[in-house]
Amino acid sequence: KLQVSQLTATVKSAGDLIEEALSEKNEVESQVERIRSENEDLAREKETLETDFGNLLAKNYASLKRIEQLTSEIDDLEAQVDKIKLEKEDMSLRLRDTIEEKSAIEDVLTRRLSRRWSCGLGCCK
Repeated sequence: KLQVSQLTATVKSAGDLIEEALSEKNEVESQVERIRSENEDLAREKETLETDFGNLLAKNYASLKRIEQLTSEIDDLEAQVDKIKLEKEDMSLRLRDTIEEKSAIEDVLTRRLSRRWSCGLGCCK
């Protein structure tokens, strides 16, 4: 009877150990499943971040190209402004020369006309 009682206690102990092991196994499986789910979530977030980063890089590149284009256009416009300023200076000089020539011609004409219309006695100039 002692052996049966010891055997019963041993079987009961083994049953408790098996139950405890199954409980731990279920807990570990649950943790593994949670970790898998978290890894899948992280993988999706990583993919989204990589896509967003790629889009951001593409937009940044497009912006840089646009800035280069605008800078080039600004340089062209500045060159045109410089050319116009030089043309304006040239035109101002030509206008000044033309005004001086006109004034000189008017002086010459005024002197000629005043001699022509004088009375010839020397009193009218």
